[in-house]
Amino acid sequence: MTRWILVLIAWCLCSLPVARADELASLAERIRRNPGTAAREGAFRQLVITGLAEGKAREALQSLADFIGLGFNRNPKRELSVQQLDLLAHAADASVFLALAERRGGSTAYRRDVLDWLAGDAERFELLLNTVAPEDDWQAMMDIFSQLYDRDPKQRDEYFALILALAVVWDQPRPPLHRQMGGKQLPYQPDVPARYEYFRDLYASRRSAMPYRDLSVTALTFVVDVPVPLEELRWLRENEQPRAWDKKYSDIVYSDRRLNAKIYQWPHGPYTLAAIKQHGGICVDQGYYAVLAARAWGLPALLFTGDGRRGPHAWFGYMRNKTSWETEVGRYTYDKYAAGHAVDPQTNQPMSDHYVEYACDRTLAYNRYRGAARFARLGHVLAALGYPTAARQAAERSVTEAPLYEFGWQVLETLLAKEKANQELVDLLERKAITFRRHDEFVALIRQRQAEVLRAMGQNERADRLIDRKARSMGRGDRDDLARFLSNEQIKNAYEKGDYAGALKRFENLLRDQRQEGHKVFGLMEEYLALAAATDQNAEAAKFLGRFVNTLRGLYARSNDNERLFLNILAKAYEQAGDERNLARTRKQLEDLR
Repeated sequence: MTRWILVLIAWCLCSLPVARADELASLAERIRRNPGTAAREGAFRQLVITGLAEGKAREALQSLADFIGLGFNRNPKRELSVQQLDLLAHAADASVFLALAERRGGSTAYRRDVLDWLAGDAERFELLLNTVAPEDDWQAMMDIFSQLYDRDPKQRDEYFALILALAVVWDQPRPPLHRQMGGKQLPYQPDVPARYEYFRDLYASRRSAMPYRDLSVTALTFVVDVPVPLEELRWLRENEQPRAWDKKYSDIVYSDRRLNAKIYQWPHGPYTLAAIKQHGGICVDQGYYAVLAARAWGLPALLFTGDGRRGPHAWFGYMRNKTSWETEVGRYTYDKYAAGHAVDPQTNQPMSDHYVEYACDRTLAYNRYRGAARFARLGHVLAALGYPTAARQAAERSVTEAPLYEFGWQVLETLLAKEKANQELVDLLERKAITFRRHDEFVALIRQRQAEVLRAMGQNERADRLIDRKARSMGRGDRDDLARFLSNEQIKNAYEKGDYAGALKRFENLLRDQRQEGHKVFGLMEEYLALAAATDQNAEAAKFLGRFVNTLRGLYARSNDNERLFLNILAKAYEQAGDERNLARTRKQLEDLR
């Protein structure tokens, strides 16, 4: 996964104690004497099991570092053969596994029988490596693995992907699916074994909305994140059929009364699904109901929120079949929600609907990406140990096997940045931007990084042209959010250089470009006034906004609500500028509206 860039393996591999337990020493010697046979027989994974079972993860890491270093004793910059890279990938995978456990688990000794189950089987070991992220709580995950290992000895192998999804989601407290429950969220117990049995039995019954065999671990994380009592899921199973998912959202009657009264928090007592069905709700309640209905039937689903031309909104998406997602249910076309944002159940971090489609495409093509992930991990470990040439070989192999697997690119970027090979880094980023050209969020970040490197090379004008061109092209399309992001980077750069007038001018250009974006532009005007105040350009800002607001009046329907927003912005601008005459006139206009 792309999150592997955050793995802090280097500190685990430096200055480690030399002493080793006898079993670790025996395994290390076996690997050193005949590494090819040891790899085929799973000795590297056995080293992981022994190190973690004995609370000796750091010593096991040192054994692996010593083994990898044998091939570089005479020349740390040597190139490796394909066979040597393949062999060292076993050592790198074991190192990453141990580093993750060591980083979050300290010297904890874990149950050997559970470790044998997780790491003794090559497929399970690799799947776990390709799933666990540095943000995961290793000890909490191991507690979940242990509970479910004991709970279901007969079916734990068959439902390992489900167990893994539960472990990476429920290893940390679950946030509510949204914050508008009126303080009436239903209390519940995590009780992961009971949740496992609920979903296991559903999938085993063959009545789930999607077959278990069609779901990756990532897809299953979008199922098992159900921070509600299990009774709520059972209620949905009794009252909702596993079909017509596009209608689940609109089946909840929209409450115009609440919208008109601006009652955005739930007003009808405990926030139950039955109450939502009875009373109806606003968009966030519709999305919440639809998401839980899908998840209750074993179908991956997400609640999205976004800012549109008329303000905030919520809608939902679900996995339509094993090759595609529908992320537009309840999303209004007119409002131009450039991106909807959901919460990643594994990390509790925001992710966009565009990223969901990218991530799920990758997991659906798991066999194509697994080799790339393996060589990216190898490149990362080799770089951390100080073998840059071989690290670059491994990372290049990763991007060749799966060009859209990002971690291999990140390893290459890190190597070139460390070497201060700026022109080569600019060229690599250009190559990466072309590869990811269909994924605008990646391209925006790539161009931002490219501009940073160009500025470090003293090529400021080239950097500005690069960002301006990309911001304009994204603004002309559907990604006005990324246009704002890139333009804000230009504003920030001008500000940090002390070019305050240039920063304000760039912000004015951004406002002109975004003038069609309705509600979104009002937040930008607030930010513009903050910049003007911070740089003592209040008079200039007031003059610009006087003209700009007139432009907006010509674009949008005349209404008291819109006029009130315009006048409040102008009043703030005139107050900051100390323009008493225009401030008094604007306040009088506001009074007349009341």
